[in-house]
Amino acid sequence: MALVAAAIAVQVCLAQPAEFPGWPREWEGVTLQRAPLGAGDRACIKGFSGESARMVGSDKSYLFRWTSRPSRTLQSVSVCYEQAGYRIDPDRRPPPGPDWTCYLAGKTGERWRLCETVYNQQGKRWATMDKWMEEAINDRLPGPFWSVIVAERAR
Repeated sequence: MALVAAAIAVQVCLAQPAEFPGWPREWEGVTLQRAPLGAGDRACIKGFSGESARMVGSDKSYLFRWTSRPSRTLQSVSVCYEQAGYRIDPDRRPPPGPDWTCYLAGKTGERWRLCETVYNQQGKRWATMDKWMEEAINDRLPGPFWSVIVAERAR
Protein backbone atom coordinates (compact mmCIF):
# COMPACT_ATOMS: atom_id res chain seq x y z
CA MET A 1 0.00 0.00 0.00
CA ALA A 2 2.83 2.41 0.89
CA LEU A 3 4.44 1.71 -2.48
CA VAL A 4 1.21 2.62 -4.30
CA ALA A 5 0.89 5.88 -2.31
CA ALA A 6 4.53 6.76 -3.08
CA ALA A 7 3.98 6.06 -6.79
CA ILE A 8 0.89 8.32 -6.84
CA ALA A 9 2.80 11.10 -5.04
CA VAL A 10 5.64 10.87 -7.58
CA GLN A 11 3.11 11.06 -10.42
CA VAL A 12 1.64 14.25 -8.92
CA CYS A 13 5.11 15.84 -8.87
CA LEU A 14 5.98 14.63 -12.36
CA ALA A 15 2.65 15.57 -13.92
CA GLN A 16 2.63 17.89 -16.90
CA PRO A 17 3.68 21.41 -15.92
CA ALA A 18 0.91 23.87 -15.28
CA GLU A 19 0.36 26.58 -17.86
CA PHE A 20 1.78 29.96 -16.89
CA PRO A 21 -1.20 32.20 -15.96
CA GLY A 22 0.42 35.56 -16.75
CA TRP A 23 1.64 38.35 -14.50
CA PRO A 24 -0.44 39.91 -11.76
CA ARG A 25 -1.73 43.42 -12.42
CA GLU A 26 -2.07 44.12 -8.71
CA TRP A 27 -0.31 43.02 -5.54
CA GLU A 28 -1.75 43.73 -2.09
CA GLY A 29 -3.74 46.69 -3.38
CA VAL A 30 -0.90 48.18 -5.45
CA THR A 31 -1.34 48.50 -9.24
CA LEU A 32 1.69 47.01 -11.00
CA GLN A 33 3.49 47.90 -14.22
CA ARG A 34 6.17 45.86 -15.97
CA ALA A 35 9.73 47.25 -15.64
CA PRO A 36 13.25 46.30 -16.78
CA LEU A 37 15.24 43.92 -14.61
CA GLY A 38 17.84 45.34 -12.22
CA ALA A 39 21.19 43.78 -11.28
CA GLY A 40 19.74 41.96 -8.27
CA ASP A 41 16.83 40.72 -10.38
CA ARG A 42 19.17 39.34 -13.03
CA ALA A 43 21.12 37.48 -10.33
CA CYS A 44 17.84 36.00 -9.04
CA ILE A 45 16.81 34.63 -12.41
CA LYS A 46 20.22 33.44 -13.60
CA GLY A 47 19.75 29.74 -14.25
CA PHE A 48 16.12 29.84 -13.06
CA SER A 49 13.98 27.42 -15.04
CA GLY A 50 10.63 29.19 -14.60
CA GLU A 51 9.09 32.51 -15.59
CA SER A 52 10.13 35.84 -14.07
CA ALA A 53 9.33 39.54 -14.35
CA ARG A 54 10.02 42.76 -12.52
CA MET A 55 7.06 44.96 -11.72
CA VAL A 56 6.85 48.37 -10.06
CA GLY A 57 4.11 50.01 -8.08
CA SER A 58 4.08 52.92 -5.67
CA ASP A 59 7.63 53.22 -4.30
CA LYS A 60 8.44 49.50 -4.41
CA SER A 61 9.81 47.04 -6.92
CA TYR A 62 8.57 43.46 -7.16
CA LEU A 63 10.30 40.46 -8.67
CA PHE A 64 7.79 37.72 -9.42
CA ARG A 65 9.06 34.24 -10.21
CA TRP A 66 6.77 31.39 -11.20
CA THR A 67 7.54 27.69 -11.48
CA SER A 68 5.21 24.80 -12.22
CA ARG A 69 7.03 22.47 -9.80
CA PRO A 70 9.65 22.62 -7.04
CA SER A 71 13.00 23.73 -8.41
CA ARG A 72 16.38 24.23 -6.78
CA THR A 73 16.98 26.99 -9.34
CA LEU A 74 14.62 29.21 -7.33
CA GLN A 75 17.19 30.93 -5.09
CA SER A 76 16.64 33.02 -1.96
CA VAL A 77 16.85 36.80 -2.42
CA SER A 78 19.80 36.85 -0.01
CA VAL A 79 21.76 34.46 -2.24
CA CYS A 80 20.81 36.37 -5.40
CA TYR A 81 21.85 39.79 -4.16
CA GLU A 82 25.02 38.43 -2.57
CA GLN A 83 25.98 36.99 -5.97
CA ALA A 84 25.33 40.45 -7.46
CA GLY A 85 27.90 41.97 -5.08
CA TYR A 86 25.65 43.22 -2.29
CA ARG A 87 26.41 42.82 1.40
CA ILE A 88 23.48 41.04 3.07
CA ASP A 89 22.40 41.66 6.66
CA PRO A 90 19.32 40.51 8.56
CA ASP A 91 16.59 43.13 8.80
CA ARG A 92 15.63 43.79 12.41
CA ARG A 93 12.31 45.40 11.51
CA PRO A 94 9.25 43.15 11.51
CA PRO A 95 8.45 41.55 8.14
CA PRO A 96 5.16 42.35 6.35
CA GLY A 97 3.70 39.12 7.73
CA PRO A 98 4.57 35.81 9.40
CA ASP A 99 5.23 34.16 6.04
CA TRP A 100 7.86 36.69 4.92
CA THR A 101 11.62 37.01 5.49
CA CYS A 102 13.46 40.32 5.08
CA TYR A 103 17.08 41.32 4.57
CA LEU A 104 19.06 44.50 4.06
CA ALA A 105 21.27 44.59 0.98
CA GLY A 106 23.98 47.21 0.61
CA LYS A 107 26.40 48.17 -2.11
CA THR A 108 28.22 51.42 -2.79
CA GLY A 109 25.55 54.12 -2.88
CA GLU A 110 22.64 51.68 -2.56
CA ARG A 111 20.75 50.17 0.36
CA TRP A 112 17.65 48.03 -0.09
CA ARG A 113 15.15 46.30 2.14
CA LEU A 114 14.31 42.99 0.48
CA CYS A 115 11.40 40.85 1.64
CA GLU A 116 10.38 37.51 0.13
CA THR A 117 7.70 34.88 0.34
CA VAL A 118 6.79 31.75 -1.64
CA TYR A 119 3.24 30.50 -2.08
CA ASN A 120 1.20 27.97 -4.03
CA GLN A 121 -2.25 28.17 -5.56
CA GLN A 122 -3.76 26.32 -2.62
CA GLY A 123 -2.87 29.25 -0.32
CA LYS A 124 0.10 27.69 1.47
CA ARG A 125 2.96 30.19 2.13
CA TRP A 126 6.57 29.87 3.17
CA ALA A 127 8.85 32.53 4.66
CA THR A 128 12.09 30.97 3.40
CA MET A 129 13.22 29.08 0.32
CA ASP A 130 14.69 26.35 2.53
CA LYS A 131 11.36 25.66 4.26
CA TRP A 132 9.52 25.75 0.94
CA MET A 133 11.96 23.39 -0.77
CA GLU A 134 11.98 20.94 2.12
CA GLU A 135 8.21 20.78 2.31
CA ALA A 136 7.57 20.93 -1.44
CA ILE A 137 10.03 18.13 -2.22
CA ASN A 138 9.52 15.90 0.83
CA ASP A 139 5.75 16.24 0.95
CA ARG A 140 5.49 16.27 -2.85
CA LEU A 141 3.29 19.35 -2.91
CA PRO A 142 1.67 20.19 -6.20
CA GLY A 143 2.61 23.44 -7.91
CA PRO A 144 2.58 25.84 -9.39
CA PHE A 145 4.53 28.10 -7.03
CA TRP A 146 5.11 31.85 -6.94
CA SER A 147 8.04 33.64 -5.34
CA VAL A 148 7.64 37.36 -4.66
CA ILE A 149 10.52 39.63 -3.72
CA VAL A 150 9.59 43.14 -2.64
CA ALA A 151 12.43 45.66 -2.81
CA GLU A 152 12.31 49.17 -1.40
CA ARG A 153 14.98 51.73 -0.60
CA ALA A 154 16.17 51.23 2.97
CA ARG A 155 16.18 54.22 5.27
